[in-house]
Amino acid sequence: MVTWVSAVKMSDGTKIGEQRDASEKWRKEALSRLETDFGAAVAARFNLGKPEGMNLGMSEPGEHEARVVELERLIREMRDGSVPLRAQR
Repeated sequence: MVTWVSAVKMSDGTKIGEQRDASEKWRKEALSRLETDFGAAVAARFNLGKPEGMNLGMSEPGEHEARVVELERLIREMRDGSVPLRAQR
């Protein structure tokens, strides 16, 4: 996030593209793990990535940040037991 913000401030298109790619890779990996371990509803909650007060698609860094914040909330809920592990087959 810090690198992405810095690239945007400096209008560094190469760095912005690198951060966009890194963000998408992280999103896909986190989404897959959440869906496997906690189910589709938890994965969808993470994947939405909607920044407060902003429409989706208006800020890729904001959407990434929203996913990071949501993941932090989910982790707290996982630790307190309110988001249980999905039963494995």
